[in-house]
Amino acid sequence: SGTGANGATITISIGGATYTTTVAGGMWAVNLNTATPASGSLSLTANQSYSVTASATDAAGGISQDVTSTLTIDTIAPTAPVLPTTPTLTNQNNRDIAFTIEAGSSAQCSINSVSNYVPCSSPFTTGVLSDGSNTLRVKATDIAGNTSSISSYTWTIDTVAPAAPVISTTAVYQTSTSVTVNYSATAGTTVTCKLDAALATSCTTSTTMSLTGLSQGSHVFTVYSADSAGNTSSATYSFTVDSIAPSSPVIANTSAYSRNSSLSIAFSSEAGSSTECSLDAGPFATCTSPFGTGTLNDGNHGIRVKSIDVAGNVSSIATYNWTQDTVAPAAPVISTSAVYQTSTSFTVNYTATAGTTVTCKLDDALATSCTSSTTMA
Repeated sequence: SGTGANGATITISIGGATYTTTVAGGMWAVNLNTATPASGSLSLTANQSYSVTASATDAAGGISQDVTSTLTIDTIAPTAPVLPTTPTLTNQNNRDIAFTIEAGSSAQCSINSVSNYVPCSSPFTTGVLSDGSNTLRVKATDIAGNTSSISSYTWTIDTVAPAAPVISTTAVYQTSTSVTVNYSATAGTTVTCKLDAALATSCTTSTTMSLTGLSQGSHVFTVYSADSAGNTSSATYSFTVDSIAPSSPVIANTSAYSRNSSLSIAFSSEAGSSTECSLDAGPFATCTSPFGTGTLNDGNHGIRVKSIDVAGNVSSIATYNWTQDTVAPAAPVISTSAVYQTSTSFTVNYTATAGTTVTCKLDDALATSCTSSTTMA
């Protein structure tokens, strides 16, 4: 086919046959399958190239120069496109899939259909697909119109993460630098574990993990569960290691004796800890400062106080012992009894209970130490 002046006669020679046709509307064409040669006999062999000669003769009889081109007969289909074979399972629901076709051919693709082919190129973008089995089909067509056999690639999409692992260890505080964490994960998944910012390493799906050499302070243990498609779930356990006992409470009372039938005993303890008290070897019970003893019998008494921090570590015990004596000693006896004294200097005889501290004073003067059985001049 070609173009020419309206009314001109076109003469075409190919394969031993000559054909004529007339230009109409500026165009001409010869269908070798249906046209009858003006002379000769058409003889063409598949998959061969032939020279085509064309000339134009106008109404006045003028003949143009011959124009020559080549016609190639191609009945061989292009090779089938080459598609990937992996992955067969993925969690990506929108992919770019690369493929190759024979040079010079064009491709047509169909996703999840055996008939709905559209022109395409590599890589082919699938668009968002549903979970489950999906198939891409590709065929190639060469410039002669021959179509290759169809190549296909089938894969499965799984975007659902496995159930999250379950960590059954829940204690917020650990009083040891070695901790055992109990957990379980979905069977058939790939399980990895990590502590704090360390890299995750392989662990089993249902087991215990022993963590040793832990530093004091906060930690996070994480368990990951990944299925074959690459979907991942996780669980974390946050805890604080505190294996250091709080400092012992400090009891403010120091007197070894008391003449009161009850005492208020003040003490201090480490910030954030709680305290327990035991009076006279009784059971420990929660207490706060100041601790009131309540009414006690005269005699020896003692209190024990310990601190307990939020992790459960217990301090050493602080003690305070005292003797309670609420009975006054016998009153001193003054044996000098004269109501009047005829001298400005005189002697006063008195006695006091042995072992007591005795003080004496005259009128409004301050009392000063004196002996328990003597005379005062």
